[in-house]
Amino acid sequence: MSFRRLADFLERLDQAGELARIDCAVSPHLEAAEIVRRTALHGGPAICFGSLEGNNTPIAANLLGTESRIALALGVRAIDEVAARLERIVHPEQPEGWFARLKTPPYVAAMESLPPRTIRTGPCQQVVRLGNDVDLERLPLLQAAPDEPRLSLQGALLFTVEPSTGRPVTSRCPLELVDPTHLAVCLSDHDAFAGVVAEYVRRRQTMPLAAVLGGSPLLSLAASMPSSPGSDVCRLAALLQEKPIDVVKCRSIELQAPAEAEMVLEGQIAPAEPWTEVGPLATPTGFYRPAGRGPMVQVTAMTERASPVVPALIPGPPPNEESVMRRAMARILLPLLRLSIPGLADYDLPLAAAARHMAVLAIEKSHAGQAHTVVHAAWGSPWLRFARLLVVVDAQVDVRDPVQVERAIACHFEPGRDVILGTGPPDPIDPAAPAHNLPRRLAMDATSKLAGECPGPGAKPVAPADEIMRKVTSRWPEYKLGLE
Repeated sequence: MSFRRLADFLERLDQAGELARIDCAVSPHLEAAEIVRRTALHGGPAICFGSLEGNNTPIAANLLGTESRIALALGVRAIDEVAARLERIVHPEQPEGWFARLKTPPYVAAMESLPPRTIRTGPCQQVVRLGNDVDLERLPLLQAAPDEPRLSLQGALLFTVEPSTGRPVTSRCPLELVDPTHLAVCLSDHDAFAGVVAEYVRRRQTMPLAAVLGGSPLLSLAASMPSSPGSDVCRLAALLQEKPIDVVKCRSIELQAPAEAEMVLEGQIAPAEPWTEVGPLATPTGFYRPAGRGPMVQVTAMTERASPVVPALIPGPPPNEESVMRRAMARILLPLLRLSIPGLADYDLPLAAAARHMAVLAIEKSHAGQAHTVVHAAWGSPWLRFARLLVVVDAQVDVRDPVQVERAIACHFEPGRDVILGTGPPDPIDPAAPAHNLPRRLAMDATSKLAGECPGPGAKPVAPADEIMRKVTSRWPEYKLGLE
């Protein structure tokens, strides 16, 4: 089961006891954000605000803030079911010929088989405002942190196309309200979207832009995957739900947008339009992104459902909705990461590091020095390029169990031998990144050591005898310890 529109998903969350409705008006200045943050911290439900002070448009937040709600959105009992489905796509039981596999990997073919389906019109255009009727102050905008200078949208998906190829590119960059017809984009320097903006500027071409709010919750989930040039969120969402995303032609620009969206803001970035000061902005790390410069978007059309509900992402210290989504997508896309990291058995992006700046990798270790190969391959991956701390453990270690990971470090990591250093691109929302230099990376080889990696036979682990394990297991009820 998948959900084409946000209202259907909200209804399902309500039925499952995973939705709280707040009917009293709350302030868009900090109050709404604080409610969401406290709720997310305790693993609480999704929240639907009936109205904000001065605005009657409902807002939904913390929608995918737990793995159980992500599973509901995917129509599965556990998100690992989707990873297993993707594994079957990556490694089909009856693969095509070797030449075809080299030419088009199976997962690429699967995504290419699910292009967006263009329809004549859709619910996102039930109400259309063009030109002088555009008034961005009608939007239910929020201030998430005290130092933010403007109200903003942090949950919009930004759609455009590459100027040279016309291929779709989607990202999730915060938007700040400048005036009734202009928004400012808060770009991340190392996001593919920033590269597309720079290419339009270099070519002195006007860049079309559609900011999409709502639609299938899987669009938001798919957008949590680190973007790369040519990334197509609609195709990835279609792969997750196993059917195409319906799209409609925008009313004022040459782009398409998801037909089931709650609201679409159409606009353009003109090459001669001056950039403006943006930020500081709260981030999913719990720290501010410093102020910078961002391009101005002139909004040429606002289209929406007759009764829209606007989704919002609320940044703040993890756990938060964005970090939970990133961690879930990491698990779902494990089969793809294994293609570029040989020997990778499993990995995890801990929520404490916003599912971003730290990773634990479990490997099927077969030779000395393998951890070094894995680490450098990981840092070259879009999923792990911002992970300044990697911990590599044996495949038998549960990467999502901190106790097992800590034990692996305590037992197998020796600082003089097992430290791996590197450098990488700066993450604009990394609170520890240096201001002017490439940040350093550190990896810890906490795998058990093979011959050639340490002198002598190494320490022998204590393990109970198999016969005694079976005996105690069979007699466990007799002991009446109440620990089953």
